[in-house]
Amino acid sequence: KQKKPLIYALGAIISYIAETQRSDMSYIKDLNIYETNRYMQIDYSTRRNLELTETMRTKEKKGSLLWVLDKTKTAMGARLMRHYIEMPLKSPTQILNRLGAVEELYSKTAEREELIEQLDKIYDIASDNSIVRDRRG
Repeated sequence: KQKKPLIYALGAIISYIAETQRSDMSYIKDLNIYETNRYMQIDYSTRRNLELTETMRTKEKKGSLLWVLDKTKTAMGARLMRHYIEMPLKSPTQILNRLGAVEELYSKTAEREELIEQLDKIYDIASDNSIVRDRRG
């Protein structure tokens, strides 16, 4: 019952987009609702001391956990990696699902290489609405 207003609002938004953009919306198959209780809440001091995204002394990415883990090839991937590090999941089931997805992609070298090649062709729309081609690799 608590989610009914949210469902109505999402329906209205999708309807508005379909009407004003005059584009096919059939690619939208699933929507994820952001719930704060899904993620571990990490305060600023802990985040800083753990050096999740920058080092304490130099405030640089190099030397942080993000620097170690971020082998992404696109700006979109880099943002997602940062999100994963800054907002860790709490649910063991969701953690195992994510780990399984990573393991599957890691074990399928040919498919992974094809995906990297395809992602390299995708343009990223930056927050300032300008189209940016970001080659991180």
